[in-house]
Amino acid sequence: MRYLKLLPLALLAAATMSSCSSNEEPPAPEPPVPGEPVEMTFVAKLFDTSTRAEATDAQSINKLRYAVYDSEGTYIFGSEEEDSPVAKHGNDGKFYLTLQLVTNEKYKIAFWAQNSGVTAYTFSEDKKSINVDYGKMPFNSQKGDAFYNCINDVTPGATTRQISLSRPLAQVNVGVTNTLTEDQLKDLTSTVTLTDIPTSINLQTGEVSVPSAVNYSAKIGDLLAQEYPYTAANAKYIALGYVLATRAFPTVIVVGDGDATGTNLLSTLTIGLNGKTFNMNNVPLCSNKRTNIYGAFLQVDESGNVSINPSMGGNTKIEIK
Repeated sequence: MRYLKLLPLALLAAATMSSCSSNEEPPAPEPPVPGEPVEMTFVAKLFDTSTRAEATDAQSINKLRYAVYDSEGTYIFGSEEEDSPVAKHGNDGKFYLTLQLVTNEKYKIAFWAQNSGVTAYTFSEDKKSINVDYGKMPFNSQKGDAFYNCINDVTPGATTRQISLSRPLAQVNVGVTNTLTEDQLKDLTSTVTLTDIPTSINLQTGEVSVPSAVNYSAKIGDLLAQEYPYTAANAKYIALGYVLATRAFPTVIVVGDGDATGTNLLSTLTIGLNGKTFNMNNVPLCSNKRTNIYGAFLQVDESGNVSINPSMGGNTKIEIK
């Protein structure tokens, strides 16, 4: 009987010791050993997409590619290697990539996010550039969209690092402001030619190079379901394209009520529609920004209007002369 009386006391003592033990502070993690590999997770988000684009923008982005360089810029490894880690795409739209890096070393890491089905973007042989084959670009859809950044000061130690990616591309939107119905427009085909479009971007510096002409066409019926992004124009989409562009914003001289003429602009644009051709010189293009081109292209033989959306927010109207 004495044993039975002592048993609850023993249990109480054990519970008390367990309770005291659980209140103790956990031991501090061991600091990383210099020269030893450690895991570092990068969380990549597409920069500010919610404030500057319609709902379809960036939703096609589902793959993160990357290249890791040493502090001198020499390629070490990246996503194109067969056994390299693969970034996970979260339900929050962010990418999560865990890499094993060596402490006391410094790295440069380039990140490139795109649609997994697009084959237009390829790494150069030395893995220091992305080349663009516009012949494989899915024009007139959002699938050609891409986001990029290069982090030049990666030092392993912190377990997580947040990064933001922005477009290295200009979005070129062409709309028609005629009063034609969608039934009248849907069977027409538009053609677009842009000159002096870069075909390569240096992943470490973001500089673009190797300009070329780009041509694409669209059956307008395939675009009518999308809303033209500059709603004030009251236009219907007739062509949509993503092209590489410089990061330097075109020089614009604003006059009067906001109309402007531009200098140091990039491209010549030719629009073909229903047997008519419209030429525009000095069309402004800039990475991570929209160029909206709209006009009554089926009724008059004159230039349309162009607007630039800085960082996809607000509009600066530019008249092309």
